[in-house]
Amino acid sequence: MGESEQLKSDGSESTSFGKVALFWYTEQGIVGMAEPLEGVHVEDSGEFMGLNIGHFELWGLFESRFNTDDMYHYPRGRVIYCKRTRCYKVVCDPRLVRSLECCEKIRRAFALGAETAFDTDLHYRSSFQSPELAEYTKEELADPFDF
Repeated sequence: MGESEQLKSDGSESTSFGKVALFWYTEQGIVGMAEPLEGVHVEDSGEFMGLNIGHFELWGLFESRFNTDDMYHYPRGRVIYCKRTRCYKVVCDPRLVRSLECCEKIRRAFALGAETAFDTDLHYRSSFQSPELAEYTKEELADPFDF
């Protein structure tokens, strides 16, 4: 696959060191793109390192794998590396963060350590329904940036 890895994971353990990534959490598993910190698509923005591509640009590569043509249907997120703390951080749909099972699958898919931080971003909300995902809270639904 070259420097970039196109990822489809059922959450099984990876043996390599952590990766920065963009992903969607689908009924088929975690789908997206991941690279080690030395990867060709990794950008150093000072405090953080992450992929220099967004979900919108990546959607075209993966759209045919999904059961929808709506990029916002599935929960999605991003894995970044914080140089100050020397730890990875997952920023994703709030419902993923509230599920220990989802967090563990994400952590394993990108070979992230137990010290990995998980944070929410309402920008990543989705319409996907799954038994392992809780409903959004009133606060999450009341976000003024809902589109």
